[in-house]
Amino acid sequence: MVGRDTQAQRSWVRESLTSWQRPLQLLQYLPSQLALLIARLIGTSKVNHIARALPPHTTLGPLEQHDRLVKRCVQQRLDLNFEGFSQFVFHQPLSRGGIGFVPSASRALPAFVASVATTLHHIHRTPLRNFHLANLPTLQAVQTALNKLDEEKVTVPELLPDPVCVSSSQGVPLSSEFVLTDDETRFMVAHATANKPNEMASLCSCGTPLDLNHCTSCGPNVLYRHNRLQNRFVALAREQGYTTEQNPRESVHDAAKMLEPDIVFYFGLGYAIETDITVVNPTAPSYVARSSYPVRGSALNSTEQRKKNKYEERANMRGRNFLPLGFETHGLVGPGVLKLLQQLAKQTDPGIGLAVRDMID
Repeated sequence: MVGRDTQAQRSWVRESLTSWQRPLQLLQYLPSQLALLIARLIGTSKVNHIARALPPHTTLGPLEQHDRLVKRCVQQRLDLNFEGFSQFVFHQPLSRGGIGFVPSASRALPAFVASVATTLHHIHRTPLRNFHLANLPTLQAVQTALNKLDEEKVTVPELLPDPVCVSSSQGVPLSSEFVLTDDETRFMVAHATANKPNEMASLCSCGTPLDLNHCTSCGPNVLYRHNRLQNRFVALAREQGYTTEQNPRESVHDAAKMLEPDIVFYFGLGYAIETDITVVNPTAPSYVARSSYPVRGSALNSTEQRKKNKYEERANMRGRNFLPLGFETHGLVGPGVLKLLQQLAKQTDPGIGLAVRDMID
């Protein structure tokens, strides 16, 4: 933009951002997964050039209004309310376990400074380098922005989810395998942001206050999920033509007895593998409180290591190998699972059984 008319610049910014209101309104008629992706694009990438091209004092107000509009659009489409910690996770970048709706207004200062710094590098190669540029309004605005950045103190809460928790929110539904229903998308966002849907009851049947984290960790639900995985592994082994032995858990009381191992896979010639299935929720407070900067898969790795410390020595004493079969509630699979599936596929005749990819799917 050419010129120094601040009012004209602000009017242009408002008009540019207003042009995105109609697309945001139309998102209410699209599938939630697709609407989430488009809303993130409109709220971040599409307005980034405005923050880079103009001084912050002309863009901050309109950008803040645009951020509120994008947030309200997502809340209406998903029927969720982002406040407190949920709002913090909603605004965090995907790389830090957030939903990726980083407020454009919060990036206005560093974006403008970075843009001018890039331009100065090129000005140095032109005759303009011989002029005194310090009095230019643009460079004065840069100095003001730098001063504000020095004054700001960004605080990061201790509780942050694992980045993999929202990895599915990055997926573009190019094929049916990546398509989520509206309910699945809503649950994914609510779970990742520690949000509580309006229609959810206040108490679980076990008497504990009910939220989405508790839904994945309540005793009966854990047992049901564990047994489904155990039965699936046994079925896979039988389809591959191998013998198995398992300790079924029919009730929560059986689970409390710590029967071991979950499944023993016999591959012939005296070679057997004992396994123990574990499912961990990386957004549980016991895990996310351990670090301000979570590492992908850290909850799963620590759980698998505990299983090894507990069961591996006794399995070796029985002449067997041990593999922890670890899963995260958001879909991450531990190396033991892949190693077992490769073992099942490796010793199967080419015309029999399933490929590793078919097993995982």
